[in-house]
Order: sequence, then C-alpha cells, then structure tokens
Amino acid sequence: MRDGVTDLSDLRVEISSDLEIWRHNNDGGAAVTQDFPTPSLPGAPFQTIRTEALAAFDAATNLYFRITLP
Repeated sequence: MRDGVTDLSDLRVEISSDLEIWRHNNDGGAAVTQDFPTPSLPGAPFQTIRTEALAAFDAATNLYFRITLP
C-alpha cells in the first residue's frame, strides 16, 4: 500500500479454501492468519504486508487470500 496512507489502517486479510466462505481474524472464531512486520526500503513509496495462513489451513488443497476494508 502507498506509504503515508492512513485510511487503510483497518484493512484485513481474509482467507478461503473454496472462494465461498471467507474467514478473518476478527470474525469471532480462531485466528486464521498471522501478520508479520515487513520493513520497506528507505524512501520507498509503498509499505508491504506479509501474512501467513495458520495451522487450521495446512491441509487445504486450495488456499486464497484477499485484502478487504470493513
């Protein structure tokens, strides 16, 4: 995302194994992803996001991620 943008602070990473049911960490169930800080290069115009699926999705044949704003 573009560096210095503050209106995207509520974005969330959602995950699905079938493109029909999407889960995210704040939907009332167990956490499904873990975010990691990712430093940008000095002066870079963008911030990066790194996230990984947690163990509940280890056996999924297909795994899809999307970023949404609530």
